[in-house]
Amino acid sequence: LKRRKEIISKIDGLRQRKKEKNGKEEEEPKGTNTNPPPQQQQEKSSNPNQFKEREMEIALDAINSRKGGSAHAFLVWIYSAYPPKKDNASLPDGFSPFSSPFDTKSALRKAIFHYHPDHADAHGINWKHFCGEVLKCLNNYYHSFK
Repeated sequence: LKRRKEIISKIDGLRQRKKEKNGKEEEEPKGTNTNPPPQQQQEKSSNPNQFKEREMEIALDAINSRKGGSAHAFLVWIYSAYPPKKDNASLPDGFSPFSSPFDTKSALRKAIFHYHPDHADAHGINWKHFCGEVLKCLNNYYHSFK
């Protein structure tokens, strides 16, 4: 929770700096009215990452609510609800609730690779943070098979 707050505060700081920078660059000479109508101003001022942040909070809550279930159920849910951003990343063919512990452990290893935050840099800070939380759960499931 502490790390999550730190990341959110960093995001807010970056947003504030971006607003200040954009505010200085967008200053128009006096006497020119280039402001869009109020409705368009409202749409433009809304933060495009705001929905993504809210979606991330919902996803983190969903992850926390699924902790403690079976590894199979968690893997199926995470791959269907939040598929990895890597190409051709999917659960192994034939993976079922009746798979052997060896097959489940193998699927967990693949999932750990697919959702590792070090591979998520190109997809933004929110996805990287989300992958970090998923990785914690996957590691817990993996270590329960040892």
